[in-house]
Amino acid sequence: MRVICEYQAYIEPRLNSISGGVFSGKEDLSGDEITAAMHAVANEARTIEGRLSKSDWIVGDTCSAVDMVIFPASSC
Repeated sequence: MRVICEYQAYIEPRLNSISGGVFSGKEDLSGDEITAAMHAVANEARTIEGRLSKSDWIVGDTCSAVDMVIFPASSC
């Protein structure tokens, strides 16, 4: 549950900012806020990738809720 809460509080808003900027066409994609969001998301992606390099699942030995929350959001 902790990983889901961290993801939703920290990364999800940044993903929404990036995707909103891309799809609305109203955001300056070279702006500081979007750039900071992209760096934060990239850092988290490296963390998730590191976990997945050691296991098939983000947390634990089996599929869990965190896999169901993060996978669909990051594959959009």
